[in-house]
Amino acid sequence: MASFFAHRFYKLLIVGILLGALVGLSACTKHEPEKEDPMSMYYPAFHKESLPADFDFESTPRYDLTFQIDPEKRVIKGAQHVHFRNLSGRILRDIYVRLYPNLPQLGGVMEVTAVRTLPDGFAVGFINDVDDTAVRITLIDALQPDEDVDLGIDFKLIAPEKKGYVLFGKSEDIFSLPYAYPMLARQTGDPAAPWRLDVPPSFADIAITDLAFYSVTVELPNDYTVLTTGVDIADAVDDSSGMTTHHFVSGPAREWSMAVSKSLRHVGQ
Repeated sequence: MASFFAHRFYKLLIVGILLGALVGLSACTKHEPEKEDPMSMYYPAFHKESLPADFDFESTPRYDLTFQIDPEKRVIKGAQHVHFRNLSGRILRDIYVRLYPNLPQLGGVMEVTAVRTLPDGFAVGFINDVDDTAVRITLIDALQPDEDVDLGIDFKLIAPEKKGYVLFGKSEDIFSLPYAYPMLARQTGDPAAPWRLDVPPSFADIAITDLAFYSVTVELPNDYTVLTTGVDIADAVDDSSGMTTHHFVSGPAREWSMAVSKSLRHVGQ
């Protein structure tokens, strides 16, 4: 009889230990923090369900842009953090960004003033190329296939002023600014010729780019309205300086564009 009760005791003890372990595992599972969706900051600009199930966010370029705009002088100072993945199928030593405002049909002057790796901030060499419509950035360390790099690029832009219809620049009270930042050249996926570096003709579409995500900050005088790609998610007015800072995001798009004016207004204003 004693052995019977001892057997029952040990059996109940083992069951209790197993149940306790399961409860402990359940508690651990419940308290594990959920992984943050890396695309969440861009959702104000698009519906998550609209993306294909196999969409690869990590291989899609991302721009974090800052513009300081003087509409009267038609001068833009900018800085960008761009995330890039090598999809060429080969080792890359150079990365190309396009300076489309330098095209004759646009008549602007865009200059890259500094390039650095992020987050360490090491200076990177660069030189104008493709008739000044591109900059070739030579990396410190060659980029392996499917490897990522983050670059900080500072730039300056002077836009023209013309009469009548203007694609790029100022006409009357409208300051039109497409292509107003160094844009990553499109990757071809061909190891022998990894970049699209065509010089667009005057009668055709200009930008040849890959889809990208955008987070953009625009600083300009309070009395100007800015209309852009994407969604305005925050504004901050500084009455002491007379400037307003706008923050926009855009879901996957081929490019980011804006127009600035005193006379334009958002619908409902």
